[in-house]
Amino acid sequence: MDVLINNAGINVGDDLSLDGAKRTMDTNYRGTLAMCTGLMSKMTDGGRIVNLSSTASTLRLYPRDIQQRFRSVSRLDEIDSLANEYLGSLAESSSVWPPIRQSYSVSKACLNAGTRVLAKQNPHILINCCCPGWVDTEMGSIMGSAPKTPEEGSRIPVHLAMADIGHTTGQYWGNDSISDTGVGRIQPW
Repeated sequence: MDVLINNAGINVGDDLSLDGAKRTMDTNYRGTLAMCTGLMSKMTDGGRIVNLSSTASTLRLYPRDIQQRFRSVSRLDEIDSLANEYLGSLAESSSVWPPIRQSYSVSKACLNAGTRVLAKQNPHILINCCCPGWVDTEMGSIMGSAPKTPEEGSRIPVHLAMADIGHTTGQYWGNDSISDTGVGRIQPW
């Protein structure tokens, strides 16, 4: 197998329940990583994995200690601990983590961290994540009228899957704006 593009994702919108947050985490983070780990043994040397993330994955809004914990993970079980801690904080109404309405954001931050860890553990595969931008899909319309077509939204993931990106791996890619239609660049996370 040469290329895997993980485009699974949900945003439960107005479902502000703990079950909705768990479904979001299970699909966006755990499901995507399960696809990666389940298929990695079938990947060719130099193969590529592209995980679709989101600009909502930014860590800027988190307390510094949580930002540092995300940025310093080196194993998947550390990310699982962060995900479980977040879900636990929702059950306890803790104010340290973002509120339940941001479960999508937290799930994508976990995915970005997981992408980085998998890339370090599998140097023979290029593994990156990206934000396709605000795309006119059923999920994209949750926030209003999206400015990008699905074709425009596919440019970054296809670029990461097929173009010459050197040995770039473990990075988060995106455009400077969610409405830009280019192939993106490495973005701070």
